This record gives sequence, structure tokens and C-alpha cells, in this order.
Amino acid sequence: MEKQILILGAGYGGVKTACGLQRQDIPFALVNDQPYHQFTTLMHEVAGGRDHPDDYRIALQDLIDPRVGKIRIGTVSAIDWKGRRVQVDGAPLEYDVLVVALGSETEFFGIPGLQKYSVQLWGFDSALDIRRRMVELVKKATAEHPVNVIVGGGGLTGVELTGELADWIPHLSRQYGVHPEHIHLILIEAMETIVPMLDVELQRRARQVLEQKGVQVRTGTKVAEVKEGQVLFDDHPPLSYSLFIWTGGVRGNRLLGESGFPVDRKGRVPVDPVFHPKGMSDVFVIGDCAAFPGPDGRPLPPTAQLATQMGDHLAQNIGLLLKGRPLNAFHPHLRGTLASLGRGQGIGEVGNWKLAGGTARFLKEANKARYLWSIGGWKTFSRKRGQIRWA
Repeated sequence: MEKQILILGAGYGGVKTACGLQRQDIPFALVNDQPYHQFTTLMHEVAGGRDHPDDYRIALQDLIDPRVGKIRIGTVSAIDWKGRRVQVDGAPLEYDVLVVALGSETEFFGIPGLQKYSVQLWGFDSALDIRRRMVELVKKATAEHPVNVIVGGGGLTGVELTGELADWIPHLSRQYGVHPEHIHLILIEAMETIVPMLDVELQRRARQVLEQKGVQVRTGTKVAEVKEGQVLFDDHPPLSYSLFIWTGGVRGNRLLGESGFPVDRKGRVPVDPVFHPKGMSDVFVIGDCAAFPGPDGRPLPPTAQLATQMGDHLAQNIGLLLKGRPLNAFHPHLRGTLASLGRGQGIGEVGNWKLAGGTARFLKEANKARYLWSIGGWKTFSRKRGQIRWA
């Protein structure tokens, strides 16, 4: 009897699992709350005014062969892992093998007012919302009523978004006849440096590039509370804002904890070397909602690079599972970290190499191309290559 394989989530991990199963002609069902796969790590480019925003998402029906995979659009509200049943828009779906790839969500750290008054760069719709808000704010900017845009969080997402906005603001200013000095872009970070996961010299380079673009970079600035139009800090004077974008942290999808999965303090599910949570031999958890241990025993940070590798590996393991063969342990091959700093600029670490400028940016664009090819070959690459800017 054919096993029912159910994949929850069409992010990087879920889509790579689905594509890997498809190549093996293994039937599956894929559940997602939107009818498309979005390139989440590139949403800063959509928010920052890049042309053709639809290049940053792809319809699931263009990726999934209906002869192999079934697509179900809906919201997962509960996972009954003991009863092998998932609730999707109130209707039950049964499974024999479950892949949980539901990703992460914004972490607000219990800061009063943060969730209520900030906007978050989370997906395609939120990126378009930021884009629209920026246009409306720039139109109204004057010397008497300047626009203050604050980006909270100096990690990869915050830095990449700030770089894009910094490059876009001069174009918007010319388009609407506004002086760019009437628009202030501020990046705040609680730690003493931005992009703390990178080498110290690259941290300095990132700050230098952003400041040269006119960004005010304020480190050691911990948000204590957010009110309407104002951010309050522990040890600094408050800042007024016209738009406050929060990119300061993520946690695992809270549905897993609510469904009785064991989770760590960041809401992620600890998994073994083949992605099983403890005591769940028919469930696999991958991507941002999985806490997979690194060489030092601590969970690896949630990244698209890790999620895609997990998805590829899991698809192969499911093939082995269906043949009654033992599963292979996952050994990630983390190649490094790349970050854009606006158009034509970037920083990164690849192996022992520390990169900056056009070289880092070129490699990031090459990664886009490689991913497009990996999920859909020439067809997908040719349709969505508008997101790639080689120069």
C-alpha cells in the first residue's frame, strides 16, 4: 500500500524536499498557506523597490508535477502527531510520513509595543507593504516634516534591507521632487556591532558602506519599548519614527509547541541526525523550525542554506525509508555567509576567504541562479532570472 507523505510548508526546506521526491517519482502532498514559493531571503530587494517584484515568487503549480505531487492551499492549525493527523483549515489530513517545514516567525522578545507598532519584513506581502509605505512617506517629506525610517536589528536581514532602502531613497526623492536630506534612514542594533556573525573587519566594512550611503548606524542601542511614533531605549534618548521596521530576531513556528512537540527556548524542535524529534519515527522536522546540532552541540542558526541542504537530504532518506533501508545521517556543508549592502555591494565569508564589494555581491547573485536551477531547471531559471543583477 502506498504511503501517504505529507509536507507542511513550501519554504526552502519544504520545496527542496518536494522537488527531491518528485525526481524520484515518489507521490506526496504539499500544504502551504499561499499558492506560491517565495524567495524569503530576498524580500529586502522587493521592499527596496527592485523592478518586477513577481520575480521573487513562483507559483507552486509551476514547480510541482500534478502526476506526482498534490498541492493543498490552506493554513495548518494543529498537528496530531500521535494520531497521524493534521488540521488544515479545519479539515483533517492523514499521513504515514510527515515532513514539518513550517519555518520561523518574528521574535519580539516581550518588548512592550514592538509587535503592535512595528512592521516586519517577513514575506512577499509584507515586503510590498513596506515598499508602498516608503513611497507614500517620501511623497510627503519636507524640511518641516522630515521622514524617519528606522530599521531595528543589525543582523543579515536588517543590514540587507537598510542597504536596499539607502540606494532606493535617492531615486524616490528625484521621482517625487523631494530633497533626500528630508529622509533619514537609521539602523539600530542592541549589540556593539552589526552583522556579528561575520569577521570583525567585515563588520567594520558593512558599517562603513552603509554610512557612506547616508545611513545613521547606532549600535549598543537596545529597544526598551515602542510607542506610536516613538522608540524608547534603555540608555539612549528616544527616537521618533515615521516607519519602524523590525528585523531583530526569529523563533520557530509556535504551532509546533502548541501541538505538543518538544521545543527549545527559541521555539525550535530538537531533532536527531535524520531529523526525527525524540519518539517520533514517522515525523521529520527541517528548516528554521528544527534545532539541528552543530559540531559544538549547539543548534545551527536558521538559514536558507541549511534548510535547502536538509530538504535535499530528507528527500533521499524518504526514498531509502520506502525501500526499507536505513537512513543516512545528515552532515551539513556550510559554505559561508554572504550579505548584500545594496546594489553592487556586498560582504561575506566563503571558507577561509573574506570578501567585500562586487565580488561578494556577484557570488550572492550566483547563489540565486544556482537555487533557481536546482528547483526547476532552465524553465524556472529563465522565468525568474529577473531577480538576478550581475552588475
